[in-house]
Amino acid sequence: MPSLLRWSLVGILTVVSGVALGAAKNSFQIDFDAEPEVIGDIKPAFLNFDQEPLPAVPIKEIIRRYRQLFNDTSVPEVRIDVLHRLTNLEAIYGDPKERSLEEERELYKKALDSYEMIVGTGVYSNRIDELLYQTAKAYDFTGQHEKSLKSLEQLVGLYPNSYLAVEAQFRVGEAHFSLGQYKKAEKAYKKSLVNSEDSKFYDNALFMMGWSQFKQNKYDESGKTFIGVLDRLNKHAVEQKTNLLKLDGIQGETARDTLRALSITFSYEKGASGVDALLDQVGNKPYGYLLYLQLAERYLSQQRYEDSASAARAYINRFGGDSKSPMMHHSIINAYTKGGFPIKVWDEKETFVSNYSPAYVVSGRGSASQSSLSLNARAVTAENRVEVAQWLRQYLQELSHYYYVSAQKKTGTSNKAAIHSKVKNSHESDALYRKAGEYYRLLVAAFPADENVGEYSFLAAESFYKSNDLNMAIVDYEYSAYKSGSHSYALEAGYAAILTHNELKKNGRGEERHRLGSINLFTTHFPADKRVPAVLNDLANEHLSAGRYIEARDSSRAVIEHPLATKALKRSSWLVNGHSNFELIDYASAEHAYAMAIELLGNDTSTLSAVNERMAASIYRQGEIAVSSGDRQGGIDQFLRLGRIVPASALVANAQYDAAVQMLELKQWRKAIVVLARFQKDYPKNALAEDIPDKLIYAHLESGNKLEAANQLIALSKRHPNTEKSRKALYQAADLYSSAGVKNKSILLLTQYVNKYPKPFDLYIEGLQTISQYYGEAGELKKRDEWLQKIVKADAGAGSDRNTRSKFLAASASMQLVQESLDEFQAAKLNLPLKKSLKKKSALLKKAVDQLQTIPKYGVAQLTTEATFKLGEVYRQLGKDIMVSERPSTLNELQLEQYEILLEEQAYPFEEKSIEVHEINISRTKGGIYDNWVKESYQILGTIVPARYLRGEKSVGLDRNIQ
Repeated sequence: MPSLLRWSLVGILTVVSGVALGAAKNSFQIDFDAEPEVIGDIKPAFLNFDQEPLPAVPIKEIIRRYRQLFNDTSVPEVRIDVLHRLTNLEAIYGDPKERSLEEERELYKKALDSYEMIVGTGVYSNRIDELLYQTAKAYDFTGQHEKSLKSLEQLVGLYPNSYLAVEAQFRVGEAHFSLGQYKKAEKAYKKSLVNSEDSKFYDNALFMMGWSQFKQNKYDESGKTFIGVLDRLNKHAVEQKTNLLKLDGIQGETARDTLRALSITFSYEKGASGVDALLDQVGNKPYGYLLYLQLAERYLSQQRYEDSASAARAYINRFGGDSKSPMMHHSIINAYTKGGFPIKVWDEKETFVSNYSPAYVVSGRGSASQSSLSLNARAVTAENRVEVAQWLRQYLQELSHYYYVSAQKKTGTSNKAAIHSKVKNSHESDALYRKAGEYYRLLVAAFPADENVGEYSFLAAESFYKSNDLNMAIVDYEYSAYKSGSHSYALEAGYAAILTHNELKKNGRGEERHRLGSINLFTTHFPADKRVPAVLNDLANEHLSAGRYIEARDSSRAVIEHPLATKALKRSSWLVNGHSNFELIDYASAEHAYAMAIELLGNDTSTLSAVNERMAASIYRQGEIAVSSGDRQGGIDQFLRLGRIVPASALVANAQYDAAVQMLELKQWRKAIVVLARFQKDYPKNALAEDIPDKLIYAHLESGNKLEAANQLIALSKRHPNTEKSRKALYQAADLYSSAGVKNKSILLLTQYVNKYPKPFDLYIEGLQTISQYYGEAGELKKRDEWLQKIVKADAGAGSDRNTRSKFLAASASMQLVQESLDEFQAAKLNLPLKKSLKKKSALLKKAVDQLQTIPKYGVAQLTTEATFKLGEVYRQLGKDIMVSERPSTLNELQLEQYEILLEEQAYPFEEKSIEVHEINISRTKGGIYDNWVKESYQILGTIVPARYLRGEKSVGLDRNIQ
């Protein structure tokens, strides 16, 4: 507890009448140039001076004269006033000759007689409260404390409103406290606090009242009082931008004593719960953490480690988001460390990391925004961030290392007594490695700029790998290798990432694009590593298998150009390069790659054969591309070159065939015939040989040798009997003989064709027409009519194959066939006996009419009008024939006349029928049909019925004079 405050100096400046200080009525001036500080600075308010300048008198001279006056005078009032004046001057300006405490006591002993005398008389020209104050002060200096207390009590009792009452009351409390009268001291201190908040004694009185309550074991009350003291002191701390423990001077000493008193109080009774209870009553304070911290440190000094940790934890529980929480948590860890509780130390370090690491990282790596953090993490602020980071880094380093080593120990431990124990150890080690990996990863995420971040990330990856968390291991291997700068672990981390990717792929759990990217990173970042060529070669083969040909080509090229690549690796990559370029349609590059691979194959005959075929294919495709681009001669050259470069290839036949085809396209008929003939000879069983005759036929035709082409076609037809190819060849051969002028041979082949191939119908019916036409032109009408009948029959039985052409040909054939009936009808004469000849004529009429009436059913307009016209003429012809028929010679004139009438009656219906049929024909003009047959019908009607049809013709519709 601090020593009692010394008595304050009362600024009472009195001047006793008659004191020889110079003429009171005379003005004087203090010369400031004589000394730095002079009496003129005091200027007491109650002194009345003239307006003349004060005399220049040095302060030390004034103090010397006051001392002399004090020693010389015997007047009590003068002595007391001089003492007041002297004391105030020394307090303000300092005593040039510092008095010792003993000298000061002697001074007050001399003054006590004067004090007692004046107090006893009760007569004093100035204030009695001031006299009592000075008396108490003199008693105190002379060691008469009870008398001093009595004077003070008189002062506060007689003059409670005196400006000295607050200090006097405080001095009463001081006196009681020093005498161990704590209850009275508390009461006095409490009184001194009334209406004195601005007093300089207020803070001390409040502080001492707290101690008075503490001494009485009134802990709850003393706690509240001490909080009041801290509240006032904290205002000064805030102004100075510091905390209570760092305040200077008496304020700092008071703050530390108050906190110590509170920590003692809490340690006596309820501990941290007492702090909670106090704050529940007075409200949370900005310096509240010091209450818990001081208590925790007190417990720690007493080796009460659990209590110390509990005190700090109580603060965290109450102020989890406060910036002092990390410090408190560190205090917990420190307590358990000093107490020797390793398990609790690790637990608390893990909790510390869990609580505050989010302030340094987010999901992934980087700083988190304050608003997104948990309550605990928000305790990390700009003010404590560096300090917390130091603890966090230390704990993460310790935790990650601890779990990694623990996992290694667990892995090395095996229980040979039972297999399940090994399995258990494996599971436990996996969990420990996983924890180590998480802490290493967190260490990297929280401190990405740390110089050891590459190593930490590598160890995180190793931990995850050993716990079989391969995907997580890959992430950290790649971070260590490519995102943490240059360090000794980078190369191995990059290669380990590839191996881990491969392991995942083997287990069917890999992500191919990620794996390929990792390989690319490794080969790009560490090109000088001796493992790079093999990695690139494997990558090239994988790209090829997956159909990523551009990547396969580029990777294989990288192997080929790598100075550390072995012969075997180059051979493999040349093959990949060839295959890739082949798929990329760069066949020239593919050919070159295969040629290079062949040079490196040596005696590997099985592979050599396959590579030769690939090279042949590359040449062949170059020929195809040349052809497709329009360079047919270039294609021919490539096709023929293939046979020279790779004569044993199976593609030689195809190349020779394609060369011949392109020769045909370029009309190089003789060259094509030579190549085709050679192919026919060299590859008789090749599937393409089937097509060679066609090509030869074409070449012969284009070269002008039709008969040779026809002979090839006949031979082709015979080689493939009853096939489509045979049919076409036979038909084409017949056509060639016809065009060559060998008609008889053509008709013979065509007759074979129609007898054997009724399908396709179009060619079949055209063949029938050609044959019938041939026989008609040859005058072999019987054969012609046979083939005409076949045309009519073929059309009638064509079904869905029947078409406009077949109908026309059938109608035309029918018209040719009906002409014979018409000719026969025309030739038949009506002789006597008329009845018999008429019957025969009528029968011929019916036959012709029936035939003519079938023709319109074909729907062929020009043949329909022809048939209609001829039908009308048949009827008219019969009427005419009746009228000109032979007359019986036995008839007389009357009988002949009657006979004529009968003939007219017989002929009239036929004439009317003829008119009716011709009118049907001309009626077709309404449908736009007006051909020669319609025109002829008009003319006939004009002859038969002139009155009706000789008024002029009108053209209606289109001329459909179809020949």
